[in-house]
Amino acid sequence: MNQSSFKKLQKKWYNKLRASGFEDIEQGDYLKASDKNTSLDEQYYEQRTHSTKYRSRLWKDSQAEYYRMAAQFSHSRFDTVEDRLVWQAHSEGKTNEEAGKRAGVTKREARTIVERLRIRFFGPGKDKRCD
Repeated sequence: MNQSSFKKLQKKWYNKLRASGFEDIEQGDYLKASDKNTSLDEQYYEQRTHSTKYRSRLWKDSQAEYYRMAAQFSHSRFDTVEDRLVWQAHSEGKTNEEAGKRAGVTKREARTIVERLRIRFFGPGKDKRCD
């Protein structure tokens, strides 16, 4: 089978899968990218090396779980009102700039507060800055 006939067959089956509502949660959304003249390996590499890596359903599910847990921690005791306001904004998915405005602190101060509270609530993790 030459590359041209393979791509036609691949496109045919991707269209069938797309029409059936199939979503590949492990490999990203190749079905939408099937019209490109690129191989699956190239599409996979492209998804992993650009901002498209954040389209992964697994990543989105992990992010949703993180913010769900962060929202639960927003009912904890905080050392300052600013800490509470920044964390509440963070748990709503707001940017550090938006969180800072809510609490009356700078973007940098909001980021520092979030990093400190993230370690307090979730532990140091594998972030090099926390070692």
